[in-house]
Amino acid sequence: VTGSVIINNSATLDATNITNIYVGGNWQQDGTFTPATNTVTFNGAITQTITSSTTPAPTFYNLTVNKPSGTLSTGGVVSTLNINNNLTLQSTNSGTFTLPATTNILNNLFLDGGTLTAGATINIQGNWNNNGGTFNHNSGLVVFQVPAGSTKNIQGTATTQTFYNIDVQGLANNSTLLMNGSTSTIITNNFTLTNGQFGSNINPSTLIIQGNLTLTSSGDGFNQNGISGSIKRLFVAGNITFDMPTANWTMHDSVIL
Repeated sequence: VTGSVIINNSATLDATNITNIYVGGNWQQDGTFTPATNTVTFNGAITQTITSSTTPAPTFYNLTVNKPSGTLSTGGVVSTLNINNNLTLQSTNSGTFTLPATTNILNNLFLDGGTLTAGATINIQGNWNNNGGTFNHNSGLVVFQVPAGSTKNIQGTATTQTFYNIDVQGLANNSTLLMNGSTSTIITNNFTLTNGQFGSNINPSTLIIQGNLTLTSSGDGFNQNGISGSIKRLFVAGNITFDMPTANWTMHDSVIL
């Protein structure tokens, strides 16, 4: 579609038998979109908008951005974006995707090109892959909701990844988030371990916290049981709150306050 996709009020676009939808204009959803396992790719060289006057939380299965230029953003009453599988900014993308206040990603993020600008909160259940794109944290929060019994990663070709606030909210005590790939350094303002465990497969690895570190997990904890690697250097500029009655905190080198 070189122009816009317009789903009028009371209309339904069922993508069950459509593998890919390419959109060069806007996505106007006032009716119902049934994404099934479809991929919607925004590839216009102009400013594009995902907008609605009736649907505050549009849902996609795979959402891909491959813009030669320009910005993709949300408008109208859209305050939440639900992505039931993967969000991908392709390596050939030179555009910017500005997220709404809340984005829910049920699988992976692939930031391979262009710029992703965060809203207030990104909730992600899969891997966070940065392979050469730019993440503008926009003073937002990234919540890693790792499924029970799973290991997910902050990884990619980027050696350093920068966030504003991180909260590891594992969906069970045995949920694990690791630094992996080429990512050996994470920089963040505040870091919270609410549930699950956090560690690293990279040696050496560094976690730089420019604000506060809060550890409240009832799981295996920070760099401990069942994690194949550990954070080697931890820098904390602010306060450390440790409230983990059944867990452990192990460092393999230094904590610098």
